[in-house]
Amino acid sequence: MTEPRRLKFCVDGQWIESKTDKYMPVTDSSTGAVIAEAPACTADEVKAAIQAASNAFPAWADRPVAVRTRCCFASSNWSSSTLRTSRS
Repeated sequence: MTEPRRLKFCVDGQWIESKTDKYMPVTDSSTGAVIAEAPACTADEVKAAIQAASNAFPAWADRPVAVRTRCCFASSNWSSSTLRTSRS
């Protein structure tokens, strides 16, 4: 059996490896199998993510709802296909 893939986290559009040594299992809800591990980010990593989100919010809020909705669905589709591919 192969080890689950360790995921990075995203801040300001960049995928970063966490400095943590603590990871949480990501499971396939249909089987219960662990398909990846997500980092339990450090306090500094969480603060950086919050700051990046805060900085991006004004531009995001100015976009029409239809555009924001398309972005959310595209992100969901991408993450689903990425996790599916990682299990192969």
